[in-house]
Amino acid sequence: MYLFTRSLRLRPGATRDAVAWAAEVTELVDHGTDLHVQLWSRTFSPQLGTLTWSTQVEDLTQLEAADDKLLADEAYQACVARGVGFVEHLPDDSIATYVHGAPDPERSVEYAVVNTAICGTSGMRRGVEVGVRLAEEATRIGGVPVSFLVGNSGAFGSVAWIAGYHDLAEMQRAEQTLYADPAFLQMIDEDAAGVYTDALGASNQFMYRKVM
Repeated sequence: MYLFTRSLRLRPGATRDAVAWAAEVTELVDHGTDLHVQLWSRTFSPQLGTLTWSTQVEDLTQLEAADDKLLADEAYQACVARGVGFVEHLPDDSIATYVHGAPDPERSVEYAVVNTAICGTSGMRRGVEVGVRLAEEATRIGGVPVSFLVGNSGAFGSVAWIAGYHDLAEMQRAEQTLYADPAFLQMIDEDAAGVYTDALGASNQFMYRKVM
């Protein structure tokens, strides 16, 4: 299974109108294709004003078919054109493969935490092994399913851990439980040491709140 995301950053000001426009885009995609798209807003994190659309697909041809339909959809194209004044730059697309813990579509999620890293030189195999184990332990300790993904686009060797939460209280409880566990911290310090690059900006953590 793949996770597809499209992210953009809004210009300062007129945030309410911009989010309403993004919600309209989401509805047009949902109605005009067979994709089920969710809209997220970055919160409590760097680069506020970032909006992200996400969807899971079994096959990349689903994205190709959806893209072809949207290219021919006049209402969608007109809506996208109206958004030019809201956005700071062209959107960035990303595709990643679920290696562990594909999300349960029946589970209600309102917040998400995304941790990203990049495997070190010649460390892809080790990066995936450690990444899966970290996801498994984080799930066991925090009590919330954590997915592990490997990037198919963007920085080569990129990986991500994604956890979805029912609400902010669950997110806070799980995060506090996880980082208060000495064994988990030791695993990060020892098992993950040297596996992922420690270059400035290579590892990040972002929080998102679902808009729709």
